[in-house]
Amino acid sequence: TKKMVMWTEMIPMSTLVHNVDSLDRFLAYNDEVEHPIVLQIGGSDPEAAKMSCQLAKSYNYDQINLNVGCPSERVAGKGAFG
Repeated sequence: TKKMVMWTEMIPMSTLVHNVDSLDRFLAYNDEVEHPIVLQIGGSDPEAAKMSCQLAKSYNYDQINLNVGCPSERVAGKGAFG
């Protein structure tokens, strides 16, 4: 439906920063039918946030959601998130 907004799963900023050569694995989607779509990235490093947004720019997301306080152990790890 055109009345919904799709959200990606939360992607740690470090995942994007450390996998520049394989970004499609994390950021690709079907641009013809999956709009509007919001990319969710999480982390606590301002430089990683800036780089992640720059890396994602060419993928034409409608929005980028920056999450700096996620309670998920998978994303937050040992508490160095947010």
